[in-house]
Amino acid sequence: MELDTIQFGRYRNSATSTAPIEWYVLNQNDGEALLLSRYILGVYAYHFVFEQITWDKCDVRTWLNDDFYNTAFSPDEKARIQTTLIETEDNYFVKDNVFLLSDDEFYKYLPPDTTKIKQRQAKATEYAFENGLNQYKDSGSCWLLRNPGDGSFKCRNVNMPTLFKSKFAAFVSAVGGVCHQGVPVDEPRGIRPAIRIFYKDV
Repeated sequence: MELDTIQFGRYRNSATSTAPIEWYVLNQNDGEALLLSRYILGVYAYHFVFEQITWDKCDVRTWLNDDFYNTAFSPDEKARIQTTLIETEDNYFVKDNVFLLSDDEFYKYLPPDTTKIKQRQAKATEYAFENGLNQYKDSGSCWLLRNPGDGSFKCRNVNMPTLFKSKFAAFVSAVGGVCHQGVPVDEPRGIRPAIRIFYKDV
């Protein structure tokens, strides 16, 4: 079954224009809806420094809840966005207006079956391309998740043990599968923001 889509907020569509943001409605519950942007809206590194980092301290979280939040939504739209309580890998809780999906949320709301493949594979806006995002012809582009990757592969000529897992960020590949090994946190990837709103207000 296809997911519903709605428009909410506006963001850069190119260097010289903006457009309404399209969102997939991943879940509805008690008048609230969890939304995921239909397209990759930008390119950003999980963190600017290749170091151990968790969601509560990473740079992409700051960007989403500051620059993106204030650029994409009007005051009336901000009033409709619900604060989301998120638990980080080190058992610390933060409150976000905008966030990235975790791998658990990805599997829950976009299960690996043929009906959700178009939602798992994300195309990008022209603005994202202008900022250096790559896209594969027959699928889409990679996009970040909020939890660390496990770093279980040889990267930068160094074998990364489990100790360094939080120097990597998990992401969704261009064909729509989760890469749990992750990408070094300072390497930019596509961004698909997620928000919760009062669904009745859309």
